[in-house]
Amino acid sequence: VKYNDNWNWCDEKRNTPQAFSHFTWEASGHKLLICDLQGVGDCWTDPQIHTVDGRGFGKGNAGIQGIKQFLSKHKCNAICKAMNLKCMTGRIKQQDQGTQWGPALQRKRQLYEEQAKEQQDP
Repeated sequence: VKYNDNWNWCDEKRNTPQAFSHFTWEASGHKLLICDLQGVGDCWTDPQIHTVDGRGFGKGNAGIQGIKQFLSKHKCNAICKAMNLKCMTGRIKQQDQGTQWGPALQRKRQLYEEQAKEQQDP
């Protein structure tokens, strides 16, 4: 099953692959983005890596243009939000029926946010 390609298409039925691509951009310090994800469930194969300078990772590396194309169509979803990924375009997935964080993780995040707020407010 194809979840996203190396330009600007994605299957919005699942959140994990789209959030992973977004995460790779943030975690790399805005140097690369992994996309073109396909596979079964969360076992992905044959990814493509776009780098800012367009070097390495084969002919499918579309460089900054490939990165811009992915980010221009990406809609942040529940997993992007749970990982505190910066919303690059202001586009948010509405009526999100894709992969969600479980209630226990949501509660843990809520407690973390409450603790962070208490530390900010003397």
